[in-house]
Amino acid sequence: TQLRGAELLLVEDNQINRIVAGEILEAAGATVTTAETGVQAVKLAQSRPFDLIVMDCQMPEMDGFEATRRIRQHERETGRPRTPIIALTANAIKGDRERCLDAGMDDYATKPINPDELVAKLCRSRGMHTGPAEAPPSPRDEPSQVPLDHAALLHRCMNQPRVLLRTLEAFERQAETTMASVQEAAAKLDMDSLAKLAHGVKGAAANLSAEPLRDAALDVETLARNHRELELNAAIAILQTRMDQCLAYLPTARQACRPDAAEPATPPTQKEAHAHPRG
Repeated sequence: TQLRGAELLLVEDNQINRIVAGEILEAAGATVTTAETGVQAVKLAQSRPFDLIVMDCQMPEMDGFEATRRIRQHERETGRPRTPIIALTANAIKGDRERCLDAGMDDYATKPINPDELVAKLCRSRGMHTGPAEAPPSPRDEPSQVPLDHAALLHRCMNQPRVLLRTLEAFERQAETTMASVQEAAAKLDMDSLAKLAHGVKGAAANLSAEPLRDAALDVETLARNHRELELNAAIAILQTRMDQCLAYLPTARQACRPDAAEPATPPTQKEAHAHPRG
């Protein structure tokens, strides 16, 4: 309830990331409206005021940096109060914070999303005190020996089996289409599309605590960005294997959380249309 009463705009193109982040923010008390692209985010931010904005950095049509710049320009032109914007980035490297601040963002949180870190940074930007902004480590001390680290995922889902099950269902729905798109982009030697697709798989896998899949997706993304076509077939074959292993493990992951689940396995439909609050 740290964000109780806050009207928050969540901007994230990846459905799984949107589910995880949205559940975290709603559990903290915020009313969440979602956008899937920077273009949608700018339109929503210009049409109505928000207390806070969580902005993904890499998105189609318009990235989070340009969207932030346009939101800041609109605030200056209209005299609207400055809305705190927290970036979501999978690239927690030196200089990334500076790039976010240069674009007009107030801070950034890393992906895979850590609930404590994200909420703490939002509260700090809103002027609240919640303790240290840096989150405690995940309970996972050793690398997972299975395709998906159930304990780490449940922790990221705030120990709510309903959220975990919904996240797994979204991942399973996307997997076949995503891998078909990966194969198609590779066949066409469309390195830009392939890199973007692999980046999306990497982000989803990270939020799923599926480290073997994340590593395989990172390899494909790196090869595509560097136009190393001769090495791609082998890397994509490994990626497909890791994806298949993840999908085969999903029934086990679901079963692991059902005995303690206080709510039905199939959650109520949430509103994710970008022009309406989640609910």
